[in-house]
Amino acid sequence: MDNLQRSFLFEAVEDAKGRTILSEIESVAKKAKSMSVFEITRGMLDDEFYAGLIKKSIDMGLVVAAHKGFSQKAEGDSQEVLLFFLPGEEVWRIPAYISMKKAFSDDPWSDGLETLHSSLLGYSESQIRSWIDDHNRRHVGWLGPTCYFLVNHTQWNAISKLANRCIDPSMRMSCCQRGRTYVAHQSNSASLRGFLRVT
Repeated sequence: MDNLQRSFLFEAVEDAKGRTILSEIESVAKKAKSMSVFEITRGMLDDEFYAGLIKKSIDMGLVVAAHKGFSQKAEGDSQEVLLFFLPGEEVWRIPAYISMKKAFSDDPWSDGLETLHSSLLGYSESQIRSWIDDHNRRHVGWLGPTCYFLVNHTQWNAISKLANRCIDPSMRMSCCQRGRTYVAHQSNSASLRGFLRVT
């Protein structure tokens, strides 16, 4: 792939990201949801894209607030900032969101935290349930990547004996590495029966 083709791909990704962020903010302005929040760096606040986004949001009648993030690692322009977009009557959501982030900063993400997070953004119970159900169909958990691999019938039977939740450590599998967790995907679909997910 030559440089021209590669740069075209990266520009398309940046443009898609910008459209996604703008559509999120437009959803707030149309009251389809109550709040949008983005984690950016302090240096990005001066970026032309974010400066324009903030101006557009204010023109749409939204309140824009920036709050210092919780990461202690970065300083200066790379310091994390939470950028909030919401209507004036919903500003109570900012301290509630910050309190949630502080209270659970050391806890692993879960369905419960995703429910709280989504409700603070203003999604309905049915939207939250649908989102979590969809996520759980595609991923083992909230942390780490999900990978698929094939197992034979002997390996699958051994996994079934372990309640379909892990791979028997005594099994010889070329994909198993020490220090990794392997979790079985539970599905009623016969076509997916031989696949496992790795987190």
